Amino acid sequence: DLHYPLRRQRQMCIRDRYEACCGRAHGDASAAAALAAEDVMRARFTAYVVGDAQYIVSSTHEESKDRARESLLRDAENTIKRIRFHSFRAKRSSEKDGEAYVTYEADYTQGKGRGKMKTLAERARLRRDAETGGWKFVDAVALGANASLDDAGDAAAPGAPDPSRRPM
Repeated sequence: DLHYPLRRQRQMCIRDRYEACCGRAHGDASAAAALAAEDVMRARFTAYVVGDAQYIVSSTHEESKDRARESLLRDAENTIKRIRFHSFRAKRSSEKDGEAYVTYEADYTQGKGRGKMKTLAERARLRRDAETGGWKFVDAVALGANASLDDAGDAAAPGAPDPSRRPM
């Protein structure tokens, strides 16, 4: 049961079919562990599209401040209901000192998708999971109007940014 029509899945996934792209990571922990950092972020946004709040939780690093919150699953479920992501564009991905950084843009609307389209621009920080070796989300920093989308930066600020304080 999909949260969005198939057309929306294709805009989020890098390949034509959800099953050949993010769907594998959502349904298989070993496939998820094999993803590149950029693909983890794409799979997280696609999880919002298909209504898979559990993937948001499982792809969050144990050291994330979001992970420490008992309400992470509930927050992800609420975001699925309130925010509709329409596209995901990775702008840059890099790895440095055991951490990965993914700079991206995601277009979204609030409510039932009839509102004004907005763009979320962020730089996410990911770390390898000690158990699986896969990349997991730690935190993200919103990029302001003066920030460059090509600036990988050395660190990301803690906490999940807007919209609506949802975990990415």
